[in-house]
Amino acid sequence: MPKILAIGTGIGIDASGAAWNDDGSTWQGPVGWALASGEAQVVADLAAALGLPPWRAKLRDLGLESLVALPLRPDHGAAGVLMVGACRAGVFGRDERWLLERLSTHLTFGLDKLRMQCERERQQQEIYKLAYRDPLTDLPNRRFLLHRLNQLVASTGGLPQAAVLFLDFNDFKLVNDALGHAAGDKILRRAARRIQHTLRDGDLLGRQGGDEFIVVMIDNPRDAQACEEDGMRRLVVGAEALAGRIVKALEQPFAIQGHRHHLSISIGISLLPCCTTVPEWVIDQADMAMYQAKKQGHQLAFYSPGMEQQRLQRLSLESRFYHALECEEFQLHYQPIWEIDSGRLVGVEALLRWTDAVGNRISPGEFIPIAEDLRLMGSLGDWVLKTAARQLVDWRARGITLSMAVNLSVSQLQGRQAAEHIRDQVVANGTQPEWWHLELTEETLMHEPEEVEEAMNVLSDWGFHLALDDFGRGYSSLARLQSMPLDILKIDKLFVDRLDGDSAGEPIVQAILDLARHLSIHVVAEGIETIAQRDRLWALGCHWGQGFLVSGARPADEIEQMIETEQTS
Repeated sequence: MPKILAIGTGIGIDASGAAWNDDGSTWQGPVGWALASGEAQVVADLAAALGLPPWRAKLRDLGLESLVALPLRPDHGAAGVLMVGACRAGVFGRDERWLLERLSTHLTFGLDKLRMQCERERQQQEIYKLAYRDPLTDLPNRRFLLHRLNQLVASTGGLPQAAVLFLDFNDFKLVNDALGHAAGDKILRRAARRIQHTLRDGDLLGRQGGDEFIVVMIDNPRDAQACEEDGMRRLVVGAEALAGRIVKALEQPFAIQGHRHHLSISIGISLLPCCTTVPEWVIDQADMAMYQAKKQGHQLAFYSPGMEQQRLQRLSLESRFYHALECEEFQLHYQPIWEIDSGRLVGVEALLRWTDAVGNRISPGEFIPIAEDLRLMGSLGDWVLKTAARQLVDWRARGITLSMAVNLSVSQLQGRQAAEHIRDQVVANGTQPEWWHLELTEETLMHEPEEVEEAMNVLSDWGFHLALDDFGRGYSSLARLQSMPLDILKIDKLFVDRLDGDSAGEPIVQAILDLARHLSIHVVAEGIETIAQRDRLWALGCHWGQGFLVSGARPADEIEQMIETEQTS
């Protein structure tokens, strides 16, 4: 009775005698011959067959006296062999061979179909993963969360109860810049695991992208008859509790590259269906709430309808800002810096002003943060330098020898190359470094201090005068002040205001003046508005001032009129 000895979809079926030379050029044995020729190989009598000595004994140990090897050559994947053996010689005649060849044909067809189905399933799984999973963390992505929320809305008749938490790490860019993106990715994967451990069964965590995550907290009311107000109250309490667990889980430092890194997070929350019944909108609302929390310096904020209006106003202002850059709607006004004892003007500070096409004045407090978010401070700073330089050249040509102070952002002080860019702008427009006071804040020094200090040292070597603006409101250490190439300290208006009345600010102002004197640094008092403030500053030893007592920021032609009046008086 014939029996199937082996079905192989590959090579090297030892029992059947499949073998090949070391160089792979010649197949040997029944299986090898079948694979090489693509035709059935019949061995009617193993005892008499030629070419089988290496395998005859093994095959006969299996009780075989004859066999047939039939190739399986599907269109997809590896080829194989069906080998059928018999215990008697001469079993495989024409009819048996025809039947077995039909069987091998059907097997080949079946293998093809099976492999194609497996490949389709693999591709579908890959497509699903690409469509619905985040490749870095293997978490669901935004598309999957939207799909799940839509399912939830459909299954509950449009009135599900769920909270969406939008999470964003604060200043995560500093991690990537300092440690590299590979280390940043490792921290994100660890953070994802920590957040996952704070969730309840049924809650979902997904990654929006970058350092942003989304949590969907689905409410499962224990009392089906509870009113909607109770459900919303329970949802709010649950969302706050979950946010607290997430914050606590992420407060623990992340150990990487031999250091322990602390990260903080901002969370925005929106509720479904309280805020909206549209899944995509509820995620956007949570995103808005997160930015509100970040803006206010809080860890958590719930969405409120007013945020939508703020967002629309912000988008409108962004659009108008781009238009202002293209159409040169920005202007420079100049606030005088003067000698306190004589009132003589010694310099001006260039201050950016924006009046749009319809005459609306937009405060720098509104548009400077937008320029920073859009990473346009470099372009805006270049425009300020060029415009101020042209004004300096014009004044110098007419005998007006004022110094020019401009404010620099951290993006303009990124090492030597940034310093060279500032110098090139100044020199190309006909001015000299000695004519300039470059102002930076204590906050600027906090960001990427090594690059900023490198730029400061280079600029100082070239002759620029460096000023520390709003001094006293930040966190500059005395050691740092001593090491930086500063020429000027500007006392913040907060302390000047306190010189009126009971003179509560006098000890601080005196301390700043003493410190500057020991470091051989000049001092400018900002925000002088009264004669009493001016006189007290002079008595304390401050020689330069700035403020509305003399003048606010004015167009260039009004500064010229002030100079003319000063010269004729």
